[in-house]
Amino acid sequence: SKISNSNSEKIEKILENITDGHVTLYNSGTSAIMGILSFINPSSIYIHEKGYQGTHDVIKLLHKLTGVQKFSLDHLIKLRHEDVPENSIIILESPMNPLGYVHDLSYYSRIAKSCKSCKLIVDSTLAPPPLQFPFKQGADFIVYSAVKYLAGVSDLGAGFIVSQSVDSKTNLHMERSSLGTSIANFDSFLLVRSLRTYKMRILTQCNNTEKIIKFFMKNFKNYSQIVDKIHHASLQANKDVVMKQLNGYYNPVFALELKHEVYAETLLGEFNFLSNNPNLEGGETLVELVHGNSNFSHKFVDDGDSVKGNMASDANYKKMLRFSVGCEDFQDIIKDIDQALMSLI
Repeated sequence: SKISNSNSEKIEKILENITDGHVTLYNSGTSAIMGILSFINPSSIYIHEKGYQGTHDVIKLLHKLTGVQKFSLDHLIKLRHEDVPENSIIILESPMNPLGYVHDLSYYSRIAKSCKSCKLIVDSTLAPPPLQFPFKQGADFIVYSAVKYLAGVSDLGAGFIVSQSVDSKTNLHMERSSLGTSIANFDSFLLVRSLRTYKMRILTQCNNTEKIIKFFMKNFKNYSQIVDKIHHASLQANKDVVMKQLNGYYNPVFALELKHEVYAETLLGEFNFLSNNPNLEGGETLVELVHGNSNFSHKFVDDGDSVKGNMASDANYKKMLRFSVGCEDFQDIIKDIDQALMSLI
Protein backbone atom coordinates (compact mmCIF):
# COMPACT_ATOMS: atom_id res chain seq x y z
CA SER A 1 0.00 0.00 0.00
CA LYS A 2 0.97 3.67 -0.02
CA ILE A 3 1.74 3.47 3.69
CA SER A 4 3.84 0.28 3.83
CA ASN A 5 4.21 -3.28 2.59
CA SER A 6 5.19 -6.60 4.13
CA ASN A 7 8.74 -6.50 2.76
CA SER A 8 9.39 -2.93 3.92
CA GLU A 9 8.17 -3.79 7.41
CA LYS A 10 10.50 -6.79 7.42
CA ILE A 11 13.43 -4.63 6.30
CA GLU A 12 12.74 -2.04 8.99
CA LYS A 13 12.90 -4.74 11.67
CA ILE A 14 16.19 -6.07 10.26
CA LEU A 15 17.69 -2.58 10.09
CA GLU A 16 16.55 -1.83 13.63
CA ASN A 17 18.54 -4.84 14.79
CA ILE A 18 21.59 -3.55 12.88
CA THR A 19 21.36 0.11 13.91
CA ASP A 20 19.99 -0.13 17.48
CA GLY A 21 17.25 2.40 16.71
CA HIS A 22 13.76 2.82 15.24
CA VAL A 23 13.83 2.76 11.43
CA THR A 24 11.66 4.47 8.82
CA LEU A 25 12.39 3.27 5.29
CA TYR A 26 12.21 5.48 2.17
CA ASN A 27 12.63 5.05 -1.58
CA SER A 28 15.99 6.90 -1.61
CA GLY A 29 18.54 8.59 0.60
CA THR A 30 17.40 11.99 -0.68
CA SER A 31 13.82 11.14 0.33
CA ALA A 32 15.09 10.27 3.81
CA ILE A 33 16.78 13.69 4.01
CA MET A 34 13.53 15.36 2.97
CA GLY A 35 11.68 13.22 5.49
CA ILE A 36 13.76 14.29 8.48
CA LEU A 37 13.85 17.96 7.47
CA SER A 38 10.09 18.17 6.99
CA PHE A 39 9.57 16.27 10.26
CA ILE A 40 11.68 18.69 12.32
CA ASN A 41 10.82 21.81 10.25
CA PRO A 42 13.90 23.65 11.58
CA SER A 43 14.29 27.40 12.01
CA SER A 44 17.96 27.29 10.95
CA ILE A 45 20.23 24.67 9.40
CA TYR A 46 23.99 24.46 10.00
CA ILE A 47 25.87 22.30 7.51
CA HIS A 48 29.30 21.94 5.90
CA GLU A 49 29.24 23.41 2.40
CA LYS A 50 30.98 20.37 0.97
CA GLY A 51 29.48 16.92 0.70
CA TYR A 52 26.47 15.42 -1.03
CA GLN A 53 24.78 17.97 -3.29
CA GLY A 54 21.40 16.27 -2.91
CA THR A 55 21.21 17.38 0.73
CA HIS A 56 21.89 21.00 -0.24
CA ASP A 57 19.26 20.76 -2.98
CA VAL A 58 16.65 19.53 -0.49
CA ILE A 59 17.53 22.41 1.86
CA LYS A 60 17.16 24.82 -1.06
CA LEU A 61 13.68 23.42 -1.73
CA LEU A 62 12.78 23.68 1.96
CA HIS A 63 13.95 27.31 1.96
CA LYS A 64 11.62 27.99 -0.97
CA LEU A 65 8.71 26.49 0.98
CA THR A 66 9.40 27.74 4.51
CA GLY A 67 12.13 30.38 4.34
CA VAL A 68 14.52 28.35 6.51
CA GLN A 69 18.08 29.70 6.39
CA LYS A 70 21.24 27.64 5.83
CA PHE A 71 24.54 28.55 7.50
CA SER A 72 28.03 27.06 7.50
CA LEU A 73 29.41 25.12 10.44
CA ASP A 74 32.09 27.79 10.69
CA HIS A 75 29.33 30.34 11.32
CA LEU A 76 27.85 28.11 14.03
CA ILE A 77 31.16 27.79 15.84
CA LYS A 78 31.60 31.58 15.95
CA LEU A 79 28.14 32.14 17.44
CA ARG A 80 27.47 32.32 21.15
CA HIS A 81 25.41 29.26 21.95
CA GLU A 82 22.58 31.36 23.34
CA ASP A 83 22.34 33.11 19.95
CA VAL A 84 21.57 29.89 18.07
CA PRO A 85 17.82 30.02 17.27
CA GLU A 86 15.51 27.51 18.89
CA ASN A 87 14.62 24.43 16.82
CA SER A 88 17.86 24.63 14.84
CA ILE A 89 19.61 21.57 13.44
CA ILE A 90 23.18 20.59 12.66
CA ILE A 91 23.59 18.24 9.69
CA LEU A 92 26.86 16.33 9.48
CA GLU A 93 27.79 14.05 6.61
CA SER A 94 30.43 11.88 8.21
CA PRO A 95 32.43 10.42 6.59
CA MET A 96 32.15 13.05 3.86
CA ASN A 97 31.95 12.46 0.16
CA PRO A 98 34.19 12.44 -1.82
CA LEU A 99 37.32 12.42 0.37
CA GLY A 100 36.13 10.13 3.15
CA TYR A 101 37.07 12.50 5.95
CA VAL A 102 35.41 12.02 9.34
CA HIS A 103 33.91 14.72 11.57
CA ASP A 104 34.27 14.50 15.34
CA LEU A 105 30.60 13.83 16.10
CA SER A 106 31.02 14.26 19.86
CA TYR A 107 32.34 17.79 19.27
CA TYR A 108 29.16 18.83 17.48
CA SER A 109 26.96 16.93 19.89
CA ARG A 110 28.34 19.07 22.72
CA ILE A 111 27.56 22.21 20.72
CA ALA A 112 24.01 21.04 19.98
CA LYS A 113 23.32 20.18 23.61
CA SER A 114 24.66 23.54 24.82
CA CYS A 115 22.15 25.44 22.64
CA LYS A 116 18.52 26.19 23.52
CA SER A 117 16.95 23.57 21.28
CA CYS A 118 19.24 22.15 18.63
CA LYS A 119 19.30 18.66 17.14
CA LEU A 120 22.21 16.81 15.56
CA ILE A 121 21.47 14.82 12.38
CA VAL A 122 24.21 12.56 11.03
CA ASP A 123 24.33 11.25 7.47
CA SER A 124 26.29 8.05 8.07
CA THR A 125 25.93 6.62 4.55
CA LEU A 126 29.68 6.07 4.13
CA ALA A 127 30.06 4.41 7.53
CA PRO A 128 27.09 2.13 8.22
CA PRO A 129 27.20 -0.37 11.10
CA PRO A 130 29.42 -1.96 12.27
CA LEU A 131 31.65 1.02 11.43
CA GLN A 132 29.79 3.89 13.07
CA PHE A 133 26.94 4.19 15.57
CA PRO A 134 26.29 7.97 15.79
CA PHE A 135 23.87 7.66 18.71
CA LYS A 136 26.91 6.79 20.84
CA GLN A 137 28.38 10.20 19.99
CA GLY A 138 25.15 12.04 20.79
CA ALA A 139 23.29 12.21 17.46
CA ASP A 140 19.52 12.73 17.63
CA PHE A 141 18.75 11.20 14.22
CA ILE A 142 20.76 9.20 11.66
CA VAL A 143 20.16 9.16 7.91
CA TYR A 144 21.43 6.59 5.40
CA SER A 145 21.30 6.01 1.69
CA ALA A 146 20.90 2.24 1.64
CA VAL A 147 21.96 1.83 -1.99
CA LYS A 148 25.61 2.47 -1.21
CA TYR A 149 26.75 -0.38 1.02
CA LEU A 150 23.69 -2.03 2.52
CA ALA A 151 22.28 -2.90 -0.91
CA GLY A 152 25.64 -3.58 -2.52
CA VAL A 153 24.15 -4.14 -5.97
CA SER A 154 23.18 -1.40 -8.42
CA ASP A 155 19.57 -2.47 -8.83
CA LEU A 156 17.49 -0.68 -6.20
CA GLY A 157 16.78 2.63 -4.50
CA ALA A 158 16.41 2.98 -0.73
CA GLY A 159 17.21 5.19 2.24
CA PHE A 160 16.16 5.33 5.87
CA ILE A 161 16.02 7.40 9.04
CA VAL A 162 16.97 6.00 12.43
CA SER A 163 15.30 7.67 15.41
CA GLN A 164 15.47 7.02 19.14
CA SER A 165 11.77 6.75 19.94
CA VAL A 166 8.72 4.85 18.74
CA ASP A 167 6.77 8.14 18.65
CA SER A 168 9.24 9.66 16.18
CA LYS A 169 9.02 6.56 14.00
CA THR A 170 5.22 6.64 14.05
CA ASN A 171 5.11 10.30 13.03
CA LEU A 172 7.76 9.80 10.35
CA HIS A 173 5.69 6.94 8.90
CA MET A 174 2.62 9.17 8.73
CA GLU A 175 4.50 12.01 7.04
CA ARG A 176 6.22 9.58 4.65
CA SER A 177 2.81 8.58 3.37
CA SER A 178 1.94 12.24 2.73
CA LEU A 179 5.24 12.81 0.91
CA GLY A 180 4.70 9.71 -1.23
CA THR A 181 8.21 8.43 -0.56
CA SER A 182 7.53 4.89 0.65
CA ILE A 183 9.84 2.24 -0.80
CA ALA A 184 8.48 -0.08 -3.49
CA ASN A 185 7.70 -3.64 -2.44
CA PHE A 186 10.14 -5.16 -4.95
CA ASP A 187 12.98 -2.85 -3.86
CA SER A 188 12.30 -3.96 -0.28
CA PHE A 189 12.55 -7.57 -1.42
CA LEU A 190 15.89 -6.87 -3.14
CA LEU A 191 17.24 -5.14 -0.04
CA VAL A 192 16.38 -8.18 2.11
CA ARG A 193 18.39 -10.27 -0.35
CA SER A 194 21.38 -7.92 -0.17
CA LEU A 195 21.53 -7.75 3.61
CA ARG A 196 22.35 -11.46 3.77
CA THR A 197 25.88 -10.66 2.53
CA TYR A 198 26.16 -7.12 3.89
CA LYS A 199 28.56 -7.58 6.80
CA MET A 200 30.90 -9.73 4.73
CA ARG A 201 30.98 -7.09 1.99
CA ILE A 202 31.47 -3.99 4.12
CA LEU A 203 34.28 -5.52 6.20
CA THR A 204 36.06 -6.76 3.06
CA GLN A 205 35.78 -3.29 1.52
CA CYS A 206 37.16 -1.66 4.68
CA ASN A 207 40.07 -4.09 4.94
CA ASN A 208 40.87 -3.70 1.24
CA THR A 209 40.92 0.08 1.54
CA GLU A 210 43.26 0.07 4.52
CA LYS A 211 45.72 -2.21 2.68
CA ILE A 212 45.54 -0.08 -0.48
CA ILE A 213 46.20 3.15 1.43
CA LYS A 214 49.14 1.60 3.29
CA PHE A 215 50.66 0.37 0.02
CA PHE A 216 50.44 3.69 -1.78
CA MET A 217 51.66 5.70 1.21
CA LYS A 218 54.63 3.36 1.59
CA ASN A 219 55.46 3.64 -2.12
CA PHE A 220 54.37 7.25 -2.59
CA LYS A 221 57.74 8.33 -3.99
CA ASN A 222 57.16 6.08 -7.01
CA TYR A 223 54.19 8.22 -8.01
CA SER A 224 55.26 11.64 -6.70
CA GLN A 225 55.74 12.97 -10.24
CA ILE A 226 51.99 12.86 -10.84
CA VAL A 227 50.31 12.33 -7.43
CA ASP A 228 50.16 15.30 -5.08
CA LYS A 229 48.20 13.84 -2.15
CA ILE A 230 46.11 10.91 -0.96
CA HIS A 231 42.91 11.74 0.94
CA HIS A 232 41.48 9.22 3.42
CA ALA A 233 40.21 9.09 6.99
CA SER A 234 43.25 7.07 8.10
CA LEU A 235 45.45 10.04 7.14
CA GLN A 236 43.59 12.62 9.25
CA ALA A 237 45.50 14.37 12.03
CA ASN A 238 43.04 13.12 14.66
CA LYS A 239 43.53 9.46 13.76
CA ASP A 240 42.74 8.24 17.29
CA VAL A 241 39.34 9.97 17.27
CA VAL A 242 38.56 8.50 13.85
CA MET A 243 39.52 4.97 14.91
CA LYS A 244 37.41 5.17 18.06
CA GLN A 245 34.40 6.63 16.27
CA LEU A 246 34.58 4.05 13.46
CA ASN A 247 35.14 1.15 15.88
CA GLY A 248 38.62 0.34 14.59
CA TYR A 249 37.71 0.46 10.89
CA TYR A 250 38.19 2.96 8.09
CA ASN A 251 35.52 3.76 5.51
CA PRO A 252 36.03 2.33 1.99
CA VAL A 253 36.35 5.66 0.12
CA PHE A 254 39.49 7.61 -0.71
CA ALA A 255 40.67 10.12 -3.29
CA LEU A 256 43.87 10.65 -5.26
CA GLU A 257 44.80 14.27 -5.86
CA LEU A 258 46.94 14.55 -8.99
CA LYS A 259 49.45 17.27 -9.91
CA HIS A 260 47.40 18.55 -12.86
CA GLU A 261 43.83 18.33 -14.12
CA VAL A 262 44.94 16.57 -17.29
CA TYR A 263 46.50 13.77 -15.22
CA ALA A 264 43.17 13.08 -13.51
CA GLU A 265 41.26 13.09 -16.79
CA THR A 266 43.83 10.86 -18.51
CA LEU A 267 44.19 8.43 -15.61
CA LEU A 268 40.47 7.72 -15.69
CA GLY A 269 40.92 5.92 -19.01
CA GLU A 270 43.98 3.89 -18.03
CA PHE A 271 42.41 1.30 -15.71
CA ASN A 272 42.07 -2.27 -16.93
CA PHE A 273 39.14 -3.42 -14.79
CA LEU A 274 38.21 -0.65 -12.36
CA SER A 275 34.90 0.83 -13.50
CA ASN A 276 34.28 4.52 -14.16
CA ASN A 277 30.99 5.17 -12.38
CA PRO A 278 29.63 8.26 -10.57
CA ASN A 279 28.04 6.17 -7.81
CA LEU A 280 29.23 4.17 -4.82
CA GLU A 281 26.88 1.31 -5.53
CA GLY A 282 27.92 -2.26 -6.05
CA GLY A 283 30.50 -4.65 -4.68
CA GLU A 284 33.07 -3.72 -7.33
CA THR A 285 35.66 -0.95 -7.13
CA LEU A 286 34.42 2.24 -8.78
CA VAL A 287 36.45 5.29 -9.76
CA GLU A 288 35.38 8.69 -11.02
CA LEU A 289 36.54 12.23 -11.72
CA VAL A 290 35.33 14.23 -8.72
CA HIS A 291 34.90 17.51 -10.58
CA GLY A 292 32.70 15.83 -13.17
CA ASN A 293 30.12 14.63 -10.63
CA SER A 294 27.19 16.95 -9.96
CA ASN A 295 26.42 14.99 -6.75
CA PHE A 296 29.19 16.85 -4.92
CA SER A 297 29.10 20.39 -3.55
CA HIS A 298 32.52 21.99 -4.00
CA LYS A 299 32.27 25.36 -2.29
CA PHE A 300 35.09 25.60 0.26
CA VAL A 301 34.27 26.58 3.85
CA ASP A 302 36.41 25.67 6.87
CA ASP A 303 34.19 24.30 9.61
CA GLY A 304 36.47 24.62 12.59
CA ASP A 305 36.46 21.00 13.74
CA SER A 306 39.03 18.26 13.36
CA VAL A 307 38.46 18.05 9.60
CA LYS A 308 39.70 21.63 9.15
CA GLY A 309 42.99 21.69 7.28
CA ASN A 310 42.37 18.29 5.68
CA MET A 311 39.78 19.40 3.15
CA ALA A 312 40.80 20.27 -0.39
CA SER A 313 40.27 23.62 -2.05
CA ASP A 314 37.86 24.11 -4.95
CA ALA A 315 40.67 24.14 -7.51
CA ASN A 316 42.12 20.88 -6.22
CA TYR A 317 38.83 19.05 -6.79
CA LYS A 318 39.46 19.37 -10.52
CA LYS A 319 42.57 17.21 -10.08
CA MET A 320 40.95 14.41 -8.09
CA LEU A 321 39.74 10.87 -8.65
CA ARG A 322 37.50 9.26 -6.04
CA PHE A 323 37.77 5.53 -5.41
CA SER A 324 34.94 3.52 -3.88
CA VAL A 325 36.72 0.28 -2.99
CA GLY A 326 35.01 -3.03 -3.69
CA CYS A 327 35.29 -6.67 -2.66
CA GLU A 328 37.84 -7.79 -5.25
CA ASP A 329 41.23 -9.13 -4.16
CA PHE A 330 43.06 -6.07 -2.81
CA GLN A 331 46.21 -7.02 -4.71
CA ASP A 332 44.30 -6.88 -8.00
CA ILE A 333 43.02 -3.41 -7.13
CA ILE A 334 46.52 -2.23 -6.23
CA LYS A 335 47.98 -3.65 -9.45
CA ASP A 336 45.39 -1.89 -11.59
CA ILE A 337 45.87 1.48 -9.89
CA ASP A 338 49.66 1.04 -10.00
CA GLN A 339 49.79 0.23 -13.72
CA ALA A 340 47.44 3.14 -14.50
CA LEU A 341 49.62 5.58 -12.56
CA MET A 342 52.84 4.23 -14.05
CA SER A 343 51.42 4.64 -17.56
CA LEU A 344 51.50 8.41 -17.01
CA ILE A 345 55.10 8.55 -15.79
